[in-house]
Amino acid sequence: MRAKILAQRDGLGVGWVPRHRVASLLERGELVEKATETPREPNLLYLAWRGGHEGRALQWWLDALRQPKMALALMRGIDAFG
Repeated sequence: MRAKILAQRDGLGVGWVPRHRVASLLERGELVEKATETPREPNLLYLAWRGGHEGRALQWWLDALRQPKMALALMRGIDAFG
């Protein structure tokens, strides 16, 4: 996602990116937001892992994902340009 955002910022392409990931670029005028004719549908997020390899690391991730704050942070990502 970061490479896509940087390419768009540098004028090398166009496309949809999450607004919250580019808020600072929009505020500084480094990226321009354009309206689309048809709104974009929400993306579905799927998580999967190989069965039969359950260990402490997987259990740690599953426990972390059950915490609403952690799950939301992972799904949203961050504005790494601010």
